Amino acid sequence: MANVDPKLTKEVARLLKDNGDLQAVFTLSSGDKPLAPAETESSVRKLLSRAEEQSSSKPKRVQVFRNLQSFSIEAPAQFIQHLMRAEGVDSAALNSEAAAGG
Repeated sequence: MANVDPKLTKEVARLLKDNGDLQAVFTLSSGDKPLAPAETESSVRKLLSRAEEQSSSKPKRVQVFRNLQSFSIEAPAQFIQHLMRAEGVDSAALNSEAAAGG
């Protein structure tokens, strides 16, 4: 189970009612050693594909940080909710800069 920022959980719950979008940052699980950049890219694409199928929605923007085994995303709350629960996600946090309007 991923370590999820309570602020993200609260925003997802709030925006699910309105079908609103939000921005979040996710870090991938890697086991004992860091993921290679290509592995990060591949893992993110698989996660996004599954979330798209499960939520019947698509992300608006995705930025993969290949060397940090993480990514940022702007997507509907339902999509984010599926990612928060996905296997392979180590942590998820609200993009506080975006939430602050910056």
